[in-house]
Amino acid sequence: MTDHGTLDSDPRGDDALIARYLDGALTGEELRAFEGRLRAEPALREAVELDRRMVASLGATLGPGGLSTAGVSETSSQSGRRSPARSRRRRVGLAIAAGMAIVVSAAALWYQHVSTSQLPRMAGRTPVEIYTSEVGGGFTADWVCADDAQALRFTRERFGSGLLFAERPGVSVVGWGYAEGAISDRAAVLLATYEDKPIVAIVDRKARDRRLADPTLSDPNLRMFRREVGAFVVYEITPMQEPVLAALAYAVGDDVQLGPGEKGQRAGVRPTGPKPPARDGK
Repeated sequence: MTDHGTLDSDPRGDDALIARYLDGALTGEELRAFEGRLRAEPALREAVELDRRMVASLGATLGPGGLSTAGVSETSSQSGRRSPARSRRRRVGLAIAAGMAIVVSAAALWYQHVSTSQLPRMAGRTPVEIYTSEVGGGFTADWVCADDAQALRFTRERFGSGLLFAERPGVSVVGWGYAEGAISDRAAVLLATYEDKPIVAIVDRKARDRRLADPTLSDPNLRMFRREVGAFVVYEITPMQEPVLAALAYAVGDDVQLGPGEKGQRAGVRPTGPKPPARDGK
C-alpha cells in the first residue's frame, strides 16, 4: 500500500479540511494525504463520520418535511480531545438557539454550495486508459482492505455511503486505487482478478455519473459493463464476456456496522446483481 504522506494535525485546519473533504473539494495529492491520515487517525475518522451524519440530517431538513434539528446536537461517544466536527455542531446548535430563521437561511445557502460543488467533472482518463495503466503498472492497490469492515469504512469515507462486494470462487480482490477524474474527482477503482484475468471496476456516486468512452473502440479485447447499485454506479472493464465484479456489488445501509473479520453478507445484506459467470463453464 502506498504511503501518500500526512498533513499537519491542527484543529482549525482539520475543520476546514473536513468541510472541503465532504464537499468533494480535495483533489490530487492533498486528497491522498488526507485519506492517509484517515487511515492512521481514529479521531479524525470520527470527526468526518459525525460531520457526514450532520450533513445528511441537514440535507433531509431542507426537503418536503421541513426543518428538523435531529442529529445536530449529537455528541461523540469518545472522551478526550474535542474533534473539529464537535465544535462545528456546537456552533450550529447555538445558531438554532439564536434564531431558527437564520439557521434555515444559512443552511439553504450551504446546502446549495455542497450540491453544486459535487457536480460531475470531465473525465481525466478513459476506461481503457485506466485499465491499461493499472495492468501495466503491476496491478498494485493504493489501499488494501483486510476485511469487509475495512472495505465498508473505505467506501463510506470516500463516497459517503457503504458498498461491498460479495465473495465468489475464482474472484480475488487486490484492493482499491485512486482514479480522480475517471468520473468525478472522488472516483476510485477496485482491482480484482477472475481466473487470473485482471478486472477493473470504476466506482463513484451515481449522482456524479457521466457517459464514459466505450473501451472496445480502442481495444476490441476489452468490454465495459455498467450497473447502478444503491447510490453508486459501477463500471466494470474486463476481458470477460460477462460482468463479474459489478454482479457482486451490493449497497450497505448506514445503520449496518461490521466488526473486524465480520462478513457483510452475514449482517443481513445480500448482492442483488446478475449472477457472475460460472467457473470453467459450469
